[in-house]
Amino acid sequence: MFTGPGALPIAVAPNRSFDGRTGKVVIRSESGETLATHTVTERGAGCLFTVSPGEHTFTAYETYDGSGDNPFEVRVHAEPADCRWTASSSVSWLGWYTSFRLPPEGTGDGRFSIVSDWNMGAAPRTGEIVVSGLSGVNPDARLVVTQTGR
Repeated sequence: MFTGPGALPIAVAPNRSFDGRTGKVVIRSESGETLATHTVTERGAGCLFTVSPGEHTFTAYETYDGSGDNPFEVRVHAEPADCRWTASSSVSWLGWYTSFRLPPEGTGDGRFSIVSDWNMGAAPRTGEIVVSGLSGVNPDARLVVTQTGR
């Protein structure tokens, strides 16, 4: 229970639908009287992206720079098929198995391979590969990558 003025944070999950949506946050007193109402409107996505798989675990020494190793393949599904996307890594130890290690990009469905540097530490570590639309307004798709410690 709160009394007096204050701020109430509102978190809204990304809209993974082509349809827009609207919701209301209503603040009421103990007696049920409406004290404040806030309407939240979120437009529908123009493009939806999914990655498969959604998670992967590398062992500590599984890959290091992609040369001669077994990179791990990530599949991207884009809907509709003319949606353009690019991939990014949230951590420096997780990268691409491509020429010049440039981030992959594409239009529609696609595939790319990732590699990781060796984990010389004892603790496991976690990072993400994020596939997002070039407009920046559509929901991202994420692959969570864990690497075991040595």
